[in-house]
Amino acid sequence: MTTNVVRVVHPTPDVAKGIEYWESVPATVDGVLGGFGNGTLPRIDALGSRTFLLRVLPSLSSTAPCSYNGTPQEWLAHRIKQRGGPGKTVTRALDCGAGIGRVSEHSLLPLVDEVHLVEPVHKFLQEAKRNSPNWAPLKQTEASSPFHAKKAAFFHTSPLQGFPIARPYSAVKDASLQLAPTVMNGEAPPPMDEPVQYDVIWCQWCLQHLSEKDLLAFLEEAKKALRPPSGSGEDTYPGGVIVVKENVCRDSEDGTEATWYDEEDFSVTRYVAQAYISSRKLYERLYSTAKLEVVHSEVQLGFPEELFDVSKGLAIMGGFIVFYGLFSYVVKERFYISEPLLATTVGILAGPHVLNWVDPFSWGSQEDTNEVTYQIARLVIGIQVLFTGITLPEKYLWKKKYSLMVLLLLVMTAAWFTTALFVWGMIKDLSYLEALCIAAAVTPTDPVLANSITSGRFAEEHVEERVRHIILAESGANDGLGFPFLFLAVYLLARTHSDYGESVGDEVWRWFYSVIVYQILLSCVYGALLGYLARKVLRWAAEHKLIDMHNFFSYGFALAMFTLGTAGLFGTDDILACFVAGNSFTWDDWFRLRQEETDFQEILDMLFNTAIFLYIGMIIPWQDYSDTAIGMNGWRVVVLGILVILFRRLPWVMLTYKIIPALRTWKEACFAGWFGPIGVGAVYYIEVAIRKVPDDGTRDHMRRVVAPVVLFCVFSSVLTHGITVPIVYFGPHVVRQTRTLTVTRTRTAPASEHEKRSWREFFASLFADKEPLSEDLERSEENGKEEVYERPAQPFSRSVHGQLPPDEQINPHHQHIDKSSQIATESLNLLAKPAAALRRLRGGDAAEVQRAHCPDRT
Repeated sequence: MTTNVVRVVHPTPDVAKGIEYWESVPATVDGVLGGFGNGTLPRIDALGSRTFLLRVLPSLSSTAPCSYNGTPQEWLAHRIKQRGGPGKTVTRALDCGAGIGRVSEHSLLPLVDEVHLVEPVHKFLQEAKRNSPNWAPLKQTEASSPFHAKKAAFFHTSPLQGFPIARPYSAVKDASLQLAPTVMNGEAPPPMDEPVQYDVIWCQWCLQHLSEKDLLAFLEEAKKALRPPSGSGEDTYPGGVIVVKENVCRDSEDGTEATWYDEEDFSVTRYVAQAYISSRKLYERLYSTAKLEVVHSEVQLGFPEELFDVSKGLAIMGGFIVFYGLFSYVVKERFYISEPLLATTVGILAGPHVLNWVDPFSWGSQEDTNEVTYQIARLVIGIQVLFTGITLPEKYLWKKKYSLMVLLLLVMTAAWFTTALFVWGMIKDLSYLEALCIAAAVTPTDPVLANSITSGRFAEEHVEERVRHIILAESGANDGLGFPFLFLAVYLLARTHSDYGESVGDEVWRWFYSVIVYQILLSCVYGALLGYLARKVLRWAAEHKLIDMHNFFSYGFALAMFTLGTAGLFGTDDILACFVAGNSFTWDDWFRLRQEETDFQEILDMLFNTAIFLYIGMIIPWQDYSDTAIGMNGWRVVVLGILVILFRRLPWVMLTYKIIPALRTWKEACFAGWFGPIGVGAVYYIEVAIRKVPDDGTRDHMRRVVAPVVLFCVFSSVLTHGITVPIVYFGPHVVRQTRTLTVTRTRTAPASEHEKRSWREFFASLFADKEPLSEDLERSEENGKEEVYERPAQPFSRSVHGQLPPDEQINPHHQHIDKSSQIATESLNLLAKPAAALRRLRGGDAAEVQRAHCPDRT
């Protein structure tokens, strides 16, 4: 029987690139600590290091421990004797990866007499040398020093690889890199005899830059340079120690060793199984190989939460909402700029590729980041599709079933194959089947972006309500219906892995019963049943006055959370279940008409949308778009983004609009075809694809490029659809203003009121608060029924065009309103303020006002 020893092969750090990276970092405490040098981290780290060292080597302390039976003077006398007598430099430390000397100054020199700083980045050592005369331990005198010893600091510019630990004085051959030692009070340095022995070899945040081979060689060399144990009784010296203070994370789920390669500084983080003192498989194996024993182990506590960028992320999100909120009405209702575009831009600027304020990839391993992305996208898209279902009118899915069937079956399928063709053509080394898998992520339209496009002043003024509704309905439904497209490609890809040898027919059959039946049909049934029960229960509670106003309006949000959770437990399509539940919940329009009295849903939309698009801006991997190793470069992804935006959806909607009853003209078809944005749903499907695509080594290239390709398509869509409305609206205005400024100098006749306006007046008019026009009473003649709807809201004020301020509005759940008296009062003022009257009335009141004002109409 043969026994095979299998060990995980971990990535190797790139030493040259690592040094190059640190050469670009400022030689400051804030620079070497990655932006955390101005908070509590330096002090907490130094205090924890010194405390740990004294636990291991209490003889370094000039203060007697509590367990010592003698006097403090006796303790100090023993320690001086142990060091060879007063004024003798005996204790010594090696500071590996010393940087600018932070650890030497605050942790090592207060306890030992001589410190050797080893650092490959010369400018860091120069800064340490420049500041060292002001270090508190080196400003003492021998008389004031607790052990009456002469303290000194030596500086060696060298990487740890190949550094002669026992002979540090002769390590640096290049005269330009040699730095003179710093001795207390500027005295002459102590004798530089070699070889030397160390009481402490301190390794902090530097061993991750060594490969396993180099690390083992370093540990073996360091072990030889440690001071051996000596003495007996009270004068016993336990010998020198190697202290390793490094970042560690968890092992893999199967218990094997794991590593995390940092692509920023080209180092490797070696994982341990627990955060405290359990397995440490990888480091223990290295220690055992070097014949070293772990004598003490601790976790550094007290590090601030800012290390995980949580506070920074909250500050950026809150700051964006606070600042943007001050100008939100002007931005959205005057300039027609969408919130997702602004949030994505801020996310890119604050992310790791520009200002580097927040780096989601530093929160853990790549798997951790993928999990965070998956759960955030799943939560946002689930809530948004349920809100989309609530927004749609009564029995909308049934009334528009023919339009939705064409959009969800014909148009969506054509978009899938077309997008896959573009991906296959522009990204190298991809099969068409792999391209189909990637294209499935960008095929669905996004309800988050669709909602920002179909709402607001511009949409309500220029887009028919039925067009807006069909875009919303399609975006809500096809986010859940993206699963069949993705899993069909995944199952066919599995024929090279878990289902090797299976026929295409077998895979299609498995796809049909596991995806179409179990995920799609079951989620539809479950969502419809859940929405029906929620509607009945809520209506019963409202009629019996058992529910208050706040819980009534938050019921839809709670329903979204419950549907996501329970559908996820079943393993069915939770996104589609949320959309169907939202439609079923408002099937009779009872809840939809009442929730229009509050802006609770819009507030949640704004918060979630801002958060997710800030996050998307931060995780776009810009460095990958110039990586030819994965088949991508700048022009390829730009061309791919243009092709996807232009030809993924627009041509197919234009070709089929004749059989889409909801779209009556080619202009409406053009609008619906153009505004099929790619957003949060695509990010969600990235993570689903990574989880489901076979991870057997045969699809590594596809798994590597799926996120960069899809995220660039998302960015292209956010940018393109975010600037479309401003360009369409302001383009004609700019042309007219340019023409006016040109012709008014030669025209003698009076110009029109519009042509008299200057550029300053034109932009001032954008900020002006305009009275609503008589056209506010608009009608949409769909299915032979007149529907009256309002203009978008005006800026907030205590009283807007006759509307009561929010704190004075009467809530129908708490106070009965006599409709007849209200209608009579409003009808008297209808000629003067028609929009105000309409704005204060809901549902059937609008029709009653019309009859009261026009008694001759039937």
